[in-house]
Amino acid sequence: MAKYVSKPLKVDTSDMSVEDQLKFYIKAGKSVMLHGPSGVGKSRRVQEIDPYCVLIQLRDGILPEEVIGKTFFDGEDVHWIEPIWYSKMKKICAAEPNKNHVLFIDELTNVKPQEQSLVYDIVMEHSIFGNQGKLPENCVIIAAGNSPEESEAAYTMPEPLFRRFSGHITLEPNVRSFCEWGSEMQNGRPKVHPLVRAFVSEFAEDVFYSKYDNEGVNEYALDPRGWEQVSNIIYNNDEVLQFELLANKMGQENAKSFMNFARRMFITPEDIVRGCYSQSDIPYNKDSQHALVCTLRNVSPDDREAAENFVSKNFGVVEKEILESLWREDDQKSKNRTFAEDKILED
Repeated sequence: MAKYVSKPLKVDTSDMSVEDQLKFYIKAGKSVMLHGPSGVGKSRRVQEIDPYCVLIQLRDGILPEEVIGKTFFDGEDVHWIEPIWYSKMKKICAAEPNKNHVLFIDELTNVKPQEQSLVYDIVMEHSIFGNQGKLPENCVIIAAGNSPEESEAAYTMPEPLFRRFSGHITLEPNVRSFCEWGSEMQNGRPKVHPLVRAFVSEFAEDVFYSKYDNEGVNEYALDPRGWEQVSNIIYNNDEVLQFELLANKMGQENAKSFMNFARRMFITPEDIVRGCYSQSDIPYNKDSQHALVCTLRNVSPDDREAAENFVSKNFGVVEKEILESLWREDDQKSKNRTFAEDKILED
């Protein structure tokens, strides 16, 4: 037996993003539970890290056979028919045996205890029941749900199930991470319209997240997912702002503020790389500065030096390093594009 030799320990006090934490657990093959209010991006984060993750979406009244399959007796033997998600999970894991893939159990705490019990063995034993329905070795379980304090539809998680997860990550609404994520390009445009990112950065907690009022006092309930929906309204309307469409999502007062905000002249990435701006055009609010830095991630490679010089001069070394990290992230994603989808989907 090889002798264990310990390595010198290192202490890293730098912040670790939720995405990086999830990537660690997936690579290590360890299960993890995501907690947080609705709309903060629990499902979205998992699906973006592993686009081929298999979903079990729990709901009150879900049929047991949807989760654990069903059995039938043919007169001689009892046969088990595996659930659809299990067949998909085996296929995806077999297509890339050297890569871990996610089984994502969503809404785990938003169903009654009897529905939660359907996934006990899946989480705790890595199988559907006993030796039946063993999960592939490269299958990693990630679950998500709300706490009773965050949602009236949530239930407490049983202690054995809670303890089974290797980690618990709590997500909170965060303007800066929302702006970084929203500045990524998707289908030829930023995931979240720059105007929406600028608005939530300017007013931050005053507008970014509002709890749902089940008594109907508030005419809106906004969260990161809701602001993404506002962005899609703008995109789908050919970037024409119409008050009624905005008010339908964000309420009358927020829509008025948003329209007034849009009438202001804003410094653009094109202004920056061409040097067509004055000092008064530069935002002074820290979150607004960060939103502008995120927008600069999309300049062409030829314009990166001008963008970097602007950020370094006006916002300091920390934001400059953030911009450089966003460029590295985008460059790496570009290099890592593969034909995995073709491999997984082919019969």
